[in-house]
Amino acid sequence: MFAPEVVVAGMLRRVPLFSVLSDAELHDLASVGTTRRLRKDELIFLQGDPGQHFFIILEGKVKIFLQDPRGREVILVVLGREDFFGEMSLLDGKARSASAQAILETRVYSIAHEEFYRFLARAPSVPLKMLRQLSERLRKADEVIENLALLSVKGRLARLLADWGLKDGRALGGRTVFRLPMPKTQIAQMLGTSRETVSRMMTELRDEGFLSLEGNTVRVDGIDRLRQIP
Repeated sequence: MFAPEVVVAGMLRRVPLFSVLSDAELHDLASVGTTRRLRKDELIFLQGDPGQHFFIILEGKVKIFLQDPRGREVILVVLGREDFFGEMSLLDGKARSASAQAILETRVYSIAHEEFYRFLARAPSVPLKMLRQLSERLRKADEVIENLALLSVKGRLARLLADWGLKDGRALGGRTVFRLPMPKTQIAQMLGTSRETVSRMMTELRDEGFLSLEGNTVRVDGIDRLRQIP
C-alpha cells in the first residue's frame, strides 16, 4: 500500500504550479500539508480572517467572493481542480481580502504559512512559476473590469459561457458541450445583475442560435461567435 505522501505527491504533480518539481520536492511538499474534504457550501475562510493557510484544489470547485454589510455577494472568480488560492495573505501578511466557499463537494490540500515559506526556500523554481500564474490572474481581472465597463449583460454572459466552454467543454457533434458549474443565482452574482436577467439573456442566446440548453447542460455552436457579442 502506498504511503499517504506518495498519493498526495501524485495529485500535486498534476498541479501546474508544481509540475516542474522533482519527485523528492513533491514528496517534501506532500509531507508538510494536510488534505481536507469540504461539504457543498462550506465556508473555508471569510474576508478579514487572518491568512494562515495556502490552498490547492484537488477536486471540486471554490468561489472567491466579496459580501457587503447587507449580505449581497459579488463573486470574483470560481476556481476548480489544480487551481490555488489563499496566497495573497501569505505573501503580504494581511487579513483575507475576500471570502472562499466550496460550491461543490471539494477536496483541498492546505499548507500552513510557516511550512509553505520553508518549502519555497527549498524549491526556488516555485516562486517564479507562482508569480507567472498570479500575473495571469491579474490579466483576467483586468478583462473582468473591461467587460463590466464596456459590455452589455448579454455580452458578459456570453464571454463567461465561452470561457467555461474552453476550459471544461468537450467536442460533440461539432458543438462544445459543458455543464453550468453553478446556479444562475451565482452566475448573476458574477455578472453584477439579477437571476431573472441571466435567465432572460440565456433564453435570448438560445433563440438567436448561439447555444442550446437542456437543464444545466449547454451546447455551444461556436465559441468565437459567443465572444463577439457586445
